Amino acid sequence: MRSRLRFCVAVLALCIGPGRLMSQAQEAGVKPGDRIRVYRVADPEARVTGTFVARDASDLQLLSDNAKAPISIPLAEVSKLERSTGKHGHTLVGLGIGAGAGLGLGLAGAASTEPNDIVGIDAGGVALITGVLGAAGALIGTIVRSESWVEVPLASLELPPAPPADSTAPIVAPIAAGH
Repeated sequence: MRSRLRFCVAVLALCIGPGRLMSQAQEAGVKPGDRIRVYRVADPEARVTGTFVARDASDLQLLSDNAKAPISIPLAEVSKLERSTGKHGHTLVGLGIGAGAGLGLGLAGAASTEPNDIVGIDAGGVALITGVLGAAGALIGTIVRSESWVEVPLASLELPPAPPADSTAPIVAPIAAGH
């Protein structure tokens, strides 16, 4: 029994995948190239989704999913900023739904007391139906993927680097008077 439990835990860990477990450990900052979602103060239900390009003192630039060139959004208009943690499957949800449906159908078939019933499901049949529908649900859940988002503070937007000092500018030093 313990070896079956270990096997099931190992299969579930492989279904979840290391990427899902590691995504929670990612830092909260936003860097150029990150996929972001921006909500505006004027219309909190509308959002702009795209790739973060850059930011200056007053605006952020992103390459919207619907645009070919970067667009500029004033920081004063941003009510909320979210960063994508990637697309994730729903393996465990699918497994739970499929196994629940299989268990319900199997128990309903096993509970049938009709003498002329051709179904005739025993405990092994209930387990088989539960397992098959659970596996089908897990497969469908793995295929169906959705993007996950985490809210980040506006301050986490990476500022552009400071311009290098101009090495050709003359050095001006005060001259002491009176000597």
